[in-house]
Amino acid sequence: MDLSGRVLPVRRVQVLVVILALGVRLAAVLYAGGYHQPWLSEYEIIAKSLVEQGYFGFDFYGRLPNRPSSFMPPFYPFLLAGMMILFPANALLITRLLQAMVSAGSCLLVYKIGKGMFDKEEVGLLAALVAAVYPPFIGGTVEINTVTFDVLFLALAVYLLLRGGEKQTRDALWAGLSLGLAALTRATALAVLPVIFAWLWLRSKNATWHGVIKPFILVLLAAFLVILPWTIRNYLVHREFILISSNGGLNFWIGNNEKATGEYAFPSGTDPELFTRALSLSEAQMDRLYYQEAFGFIRDHSRQFLGLLVRKTLYFWLFRPNIGSNYPDAGNAVALAKALYVFSYILLLPLGALGIILSLGSWRKLFLIYG
Repeated sequence: MDLSGRVLPVRRVQVLVVILALGVRLAAVLYAGGYHQPWLSEYEIIAKSLVEQGYFGFDFYGRLPNRPSSFMPPFYPFLLAGMMILFPANALLITRLLQAMVSAGSCLLVYKIGKGMFDKEEVGLLAALVAAVYPPFIGGTVEINTVTFDVLFLALAVYLLLRGGEKQTRDALWAGLSLGLAALTRATALAVLPVIFAWLWLRSKNATWHGVIKPFILVLLAAFLVILPWTIRNYLVHREFILISSNGGLNFWIGNNEKATGEYAFPSGTDPELFTRALSLSEAQMDRLYYQEAFGFIRDHSRQFLGLLVRKTLYFWLFRPNIGSNYPDAGNAVALAKALYVFSYILLLPLGALGIILSLGSWRKLFLIYG
């Protein structure tokens, strides 16, 4: 394929990449889409509550009566609930097929981001091709999980921010809208806000109102206008401020306690008194309790915390040794997925590092991606 000579028109190559992406994702759904872990995920529990009881409820993994909740961000449970209503016999299969199409379409956003960053068709097409066959993206379409929509909304926000130009105001608002949807899918998406501000400042020759402050305020305003109705709902339910979700404390504690391993695994052998105390509290109070316990561990066991931090950093940049352990009865599918994940990462990690080194001369422009 000679891009310089345009033997194949760029548009046709884009279509071929999307067809490839959709094909491998549909194959993954057909291969593993019938599997379901032995328990319901939080998203499914809340979706069933929406369908059967008419409210966004959670029973804290069966330990409490079902009650109105803000434990998880709302986008994905509402999506699942819609699928359960429209396709009651095949809701999860239809969800996976939708995710396959969304993920394949996201490859076009990856193309546009790559082209926009380097002003080269070849870079965009290569990036889209990698995204099309990247095992974690493919695997994410099979799981009943938010990852496909995380990628979609964040990639869309990045593309809109990069596009800028004469329509910077409009694109900043749309980027904020997309970021707000990302946060309603996974609340930690808001962590990119400081990165966006730093990127706007770094790429601007002068820290001007039009170059930095105005677009950032527009992104911020649009994002929080999207989030605001859910925050108001949370206050009406709990009579306490919960911006999006209340699972942050528990997740933070799982990674920071005396039994923590550096992986996302509920610690065994933990004092049951903590759970008893937590379950007696309101949802917001429970969230604060787990944060307090985690920060207490960090304060009192600083050396163990630093060791966990090093281990988690290695797991983040490499891969966790217990990948797939949450699916003990999935058989060969887990072994195959793990092998593909590890192989692809071993292949891409040095290429990514080399790409960063070669592009350091444009680090200000690329900071949005680095961040």
